[in-house]
Amino acid sequence: MTKKTRKNIGSDPMRPSRSERKRQARMSADFAAEMLNLNLAEIESIDPPAGLAAEVGSAAGLKSGARKRQIKHLAGILRRDPELETRVLELLERRRGSAAKEKKIFHDLEFIRDRIVNDALAHRKEAEEEETRFNYREGDGVMAEIAARMPELDAAAVARAAESYCFSRKKGPLREIFRLLKSARESAEVAAKLKTEG
Repeated sequence: MTKKTRKNIGSDPMRPSRSERKRQARMSADFAAEMLNLNLAEIESIDPPAGLAAEVGSAAGLKSGARKRQIKHLAGILRRDPELETRVLELLERRRGSAAKEKKIFHDLEFIRDRIVNDALAHRKEAEEEETRFNYREGDGVMAEIAARMPELDAAAVARAAESYCFSRKKGPLREIFRLLKSARESAEVAAKLKTEG
């Protein structure tokens, strides 16, 4: 493998792209905006960090511009504290159903799928440069990391779909990867629930 290829694949393949970071920022801003509708008791119920309730309460009387800045500030707090963001999301979910949680799960799975596909494309480019046969398997690059993090995932099937996309550039393999990721996540949730109940 050349030095250039190592740099292309990267030592941190799960680092979000610029567009992904923007999308995550928008989602955090959406959650922060909804937080302004929470009352003090609801905020205190999620074991917030010191000062968060005051930060939310201070937005009540703000006008448009100042309110937007406060939402941006709250969104930054959420992004820096994933556990807090999860607790806020669960509270919002209880207040208005599962839409918020489903939206976050959807984007999380999209992000994982995109990282797998981009890694497969990088491996294909490497194979072309070295004039070797391209094969993308579950033990390669990002795929190996995802397989370790998601033991319920049919990693071999995901790798085959990613390889297929590299050749066809059609949407079918992308949909298949997403379906497999979603199925693995749902299986993990069921297993965790059964373990808790048991």
